[in-house]
Amino acid sequence: MTANLKILILEDNQSDADLLQRELKKSGLSFTSEIVQTREEFENALQNFNPDIILSDYSLPAFDAVTAFHIKQNKSPLIPFIIVSGVIGEENAVKLIKSGVTDYALKDKLFTLPTKINRALKDTEERKEKKAIAEKLKIQTAELIIANKELVIQNKEKEKRTADLIILSEALIVQKEELWRANEELHE
Repeated sequence: MTANLKILILEDNQSDADLLQRELKKSGLSFTSEIVQTREEFENALQNFNPDIILSDYSLPAFDAVTAFHIKQNKSPLIPFIIVSGVIGEENAVKLIKSGVTDYALKDKLFTLPTKINRALKDTEERKEKKAIAEKLKIQTAELIIANKELVIQNKEKEKRTADLIILSEALIVQKEELWRANEELHE
């Protein structure tokens, strides 16, 4: 399991947040966490706490998981976002996952959460690797395009020099013939 994991918990019920943390510690997960309840606290934690993963209650009095997810997507799209709720309903959960939420866990089945966290972190790491590879490929492609343009320019310069050499060569042939004729005339 990942060491020194930073978990941002969006939860308005302190006993639910405590239960969640106990379950994660019981699973052997090594982490630090920050618990927030409001939009302002959430946005500050995204920027200052810099979490590896977000666990969010589905509905809070002044803030909800859907809004939190959209804020997270705008600021830190690669951070996994798992909804932990007792009231989400399977249909809502499926709809949220289709819109990009990483996963969901029911509060009465928190034992599933460590597995979901590990899978989400692994998927995120793979996405980061793919993004890094795509960036490298983009850079290499740009370098190849530049090198190709330079080769085209060099080929055009070589073609021009070749054409110039052909013209000079033809001029030399003409001069050689003229010298030959002049030499013949001198001999006569």
